[in-house]
Amino acid sequence: MSSYVTVIQGETKHSLHVCIASVSADNLEAHSLAGFRCCFSSGRICRFCLVDHKTISLRYTEDSCSLRTISNYNTHLQAVKSYSANKAIFGINKSCSFDRLPYFNVIESFPPDLHHDILEGIVPLLLKLTIQKLIENKIINLIQLNYEIKTFPYGFYDSRNVPCEIRNHSISANGHLFGKGSENWCLFRNFSIIIIDYLSIHGDNKVFLLFLQICDILFSFTIKCDQITYLTYLIGNFLYMFNIEYPDKMTPKVHYLIHYPRMLCLFGPLRHLWCM
Repeated sequence: MSSYVTVIQGETKHSLHVCIASVSADNLEAHSLAGFRCCFSSGRICRFCLVDHKTISLRYTEDSCSLRTISNYNTHLQAVKSYSANKAIFGINKSCSFDRLPYFNVIESFPPDLHHDILEGIVPLLLKLTIQKLIENKIINLIQLNYEIKTFPYGFYDSRNVPCEIRNHSISANGHLFGKGSENWCLFRNFSIIIIDYLSIHGDNKVFLLFLQICDILFSFTIKCDQITYLTYLIGNFLYMFNIEYPDKMTPKVHYLIHYPRMLCLFGPLRHLWCM
């Protein structure tokens, strides 16, 4: 909450005025704190726009989305207060308690989180889909893959986050790659090199490599303005190609990528705000 805090430096006291500028959290907590609907499998699944879960695979740019604004948010909130059935229509459950604070804007104060969206969301999903495809095309089998992962010469920092063994159930239709965000990140960044001998035999993987380019920008500590324009282009291409390559696999976390360029303009490099 907005107030003064006292900072003591040597024998000098400084009174500083502080306020909440943003709140970092995973999507469930962010939606809960902000008062948005906490269901991500149907209806309005985004706190940045009014897209419906049924149509997220059709959206490749933010221009194609109807964005949430303070104006339409207030209108929708009043509709929810008047008739509770409107919660599902507008994706709002209640008002945000923080909205009473000065300078706080519920629409622009809950930045996306790289850790939960990317490292624990898109990265393991894309790795699973890529591995499924490699095995399906008989380019590599799981025994070979685990051997390559285990014997790969990881660098000094990566050696502390060596990926765990991938099991059959993890890459099944309803499976999920297990591992910490740091382990997923390690495997994702090194994956193309780990299986380079196999990839040289068979084609390429444009979707995977495109997302690697996106992550190079998203995880930077400093980002130039012209990189944000390029990032918008990369994300649009990625979403389009992802939907073609993996139809019906689009998730809310993949959709949230659409809003990342604008969020970078608002908050700067999101690595400074993540929950890692």
